[in-house]
Amino acid sequence: MKKILTVLMIASFVLINSVFAGTLQEDLRAAQAGNLKAQVALGDRFLRGSGVKKNPASAAHWYKKAADKGLPEAQFKLGELYDTGIGVNRDTDEAEKLYKKAADGGYELAKAKLETYKLLEDDRHRVKKL
Repeated sequence: MKKILTVLMIASFVLINSVFAGTLQEDLRAAQAGNLKAQVALGDRFLRGSGVKKNPASAAHWYKKAADKGLPEAQFKLGELYDTGIGVNRDTDEAEKLYKKAADGGYELAKAKLETYKLLEDDRHRVKKL
């Protein structure tokens, strides 16, 4: 059971791409203009090195811009970075806050992640337990 849950968590972090995806220039222009989905798409590009040099700190920057404006997808993805310490200093308390905001905003992966932690009988600081 624990192995399956770990795989699901990794899949959510690695495989979920933003629904907004144009060319790099289109993503950049839209993100700079304040398009939240484009900001997430640009974060995805930097996280994976898709058309740009891989830069997790830049990914965190773009996710944060959209998360601060209340986009649940961005809150979840930024939470994952804080949970793992990728691109930011690891802060599981901040990760938990972001997951809760994303779940409150209706983001199903965040709801599932929080539920998974309940099943693991550890409601905080999960990543280091897996």
